[in-house]
Amino acid sequence: ERLPRAGAGPGDAAGSAGLGEGQPRAHPTMLDINLFRPEKGGDPEAVRRSQRRRFEDVAPVDVVVEQDAVWRREQYEADQLSKQLNAASKQVAALRKLGDGGSSGSDASELDALMARCRTLKADVESARASASAA
Repeated sequence: ERLPRAGAGPGDAAGSAGLGEGQPRAHPTMLDINLFRPEKGGDPEAVRRSQRRRFEDVAPVDVVVEQDAVWRREQYEADQLSKQLNAASKQVAALRKLGDGGSSGSDASELDALMARCRTLKADVESARASASAA
């Protein structure tokens, strides 16, 4: 059972040209992240079996699964927070347009708090992405 590579189509022999049997690859083959996501039809256990057949450590598979879960969770939170921030910004703009002269102090502080939380969450998402890429 061969695992598909990211960007590789059926019958694609990219990456194997010029390598003799038993020669190490110059660059490791990149796997599609969806292979690690059961909800997307992937099978992490198949990736583990592939690692075992090649006498490689299976621990990186677990690291990728965990880091991807963290990244997806934080990305979802960031997306939800961005929606809240956009809605609050639209409210402030509508109030200003009506001639309110700006939002009330509580609206402004709520918007500032949302913006601060959004910046923090975006930094967390970038950190999770970097960790997942390193794994």
